[in-house]
Amino acid sequence: MALGYNTLVYDTTGTLVLIKKQLRQLLNWRIQGVIMLYTNTTARHKDAEIIKLLHKIPHVLLVVDEPLDLPFQQIVQSRRKAIADAVKGLVSNGRKKFAYIGTADSTQDKIIAIHKALDQYPNLPALHILNHPRSDNLDRTLIDPLINEAVSSGIDAIFTTTDEMAALTIGELRRRKINVPRDIAIVGFNDSPFASLFDPPIASIRRFDADVCTYATQCLIETIKEPTLKISKPKKFEMQFIPRLSATGRTRKSMPGGFTLMEILVVAVLILTLAAAAIPTINAIQKQSTVTRCVSNLRQIGMAMAQYSSDNDNCLPINEYPGKSWHTKVDSYLGCNYGKIWNDPETVRGTPLFCPDEKSRPLTSPYATYSINRELYLREDFLNPPKKLTALVNPSKYVLLSDGHDAVIYTDQNQKMVEWTKITRYHDGHPHFLYADWHVERFYDPILGLLDPGGQSPDNRMRWEALYSPH
Repeated sequence: MALGYNTLVYDTTGTLVLIKKQLRQLLNWRIQGVIMLYTNTTARHKDAEIIKLLHKIPHVLLVVDEPLDLPFQQIVQSRRKAIADAVKGLVSNGRKKFAYIGTADSTQDKIIAIHKALDQYPNLPALHILNHPRSDNLDRTLIDPLINEAVSSGIDAIFTTTDEMAALTIGELRRRKINVPRDIAIVGFNDSPFASLFDPPIASIRRFDADVCTYATQCLIETIKEPTLKISKPKKFEMQFIPRLSATGRTRKSMPGGFTLMEILVVAVLILTLAAAAIPTINAIQKQSTVTRCVSNLRQIGMAMAQYSSDNDNCLPINEYPGKSWHTKVDSYLGCNYGKIWNDPETVRGTPLFCPDEKSRPLTSPYATYSINRELYLREDFLNPPKKLTALVNPSKYVLLSDGHDAVIYTDQNQKMVEWTKITRYHDGHPHFLYADWHVERFYDPILGLLDPGGQSPDNRMRWEALYSPH
């Protein structure tokens, strides 16, 4: 920003459909350069359209797991050595049957790295994949059958897709009276702040994202300023295995015969102290995780709406019933099928249409957990809403969608916002809003209706500002 560049941040770890939509949108905005996380999962699909779109961007820098045969500058952030070090430590400690818990389709890079590390030990059985339906969902009912399968299969070492999943795994094993690390060793991923505070401290793979992002940004700026400048050899950032007790503790065979009463009391006090310190941290991390994922959902929906508008004469999608809700008009841009969701509501949980803060609420129609502004809702007793983006009085303050447990953000006949309880139950009373300039905000700005550029009625506006004024 200090150099005068504007920055856009997109999530490019989604579906190939979404990645292509994002790249097209960036091309429409005539960007000068892009830094893209290009995973091996994406590379394996060899999608020609993605390569073609990248060729149209003047300056491209890919962050890859391993060097790829692609005509773009690359920076390598590799996990292979770190995972190999973890496997070596586990094998030297007597571990013989390895498993991985995570969503197999979206975490193939980690699985491949573990496979390659285990290839060095031909006498060990193949990696056991415990496929989790949604790795970012820490509902214990989802992991319960996976833990049962691991225990019944005699697994004695488990890699998990995140440290949060590692903590949940340890808790479920403890519930079954299975000791970590004596009976089963656990290795997490990302080296989260709470990992060292957990009981037992969680061994993990540490990423160096901040260093990678700083270096990548510097490289991209330099190549924009000097187009002939090229990186002769990709710079490599190695992730690091952080050994902790969850993976480095002694196995049952090497445990001493017993403990004194004093040793047991000291350990009990330490465990209680660590647990008391770790639980609030874990809760805070989980809350922040739902906030981040919800904001990401709305950004993806915003990009889908922008692409829909671009394809439909600059018109916003109108919410019509039956069978023509706004969800059906943007679902293809999001890489999902709302018709399928309607027939099988549980499938909404894996899409950008579902807020992760709603995982404990029973699913009710319309199943998606984001509500559209009623001005974009066509109904018999309501005039056709405005459609053109160019007709909006103030796009940066005009709400398109919000967190909400109904299909619509309710307004009165003058488009003044009412029924605040419809939109304030999420994220500790601080919902998120997608605005017509495609940015997402949490909490505060007054909502302006197209036909009401002055804002809400005084009493509602005061209520809104009292709840969501910036701190």
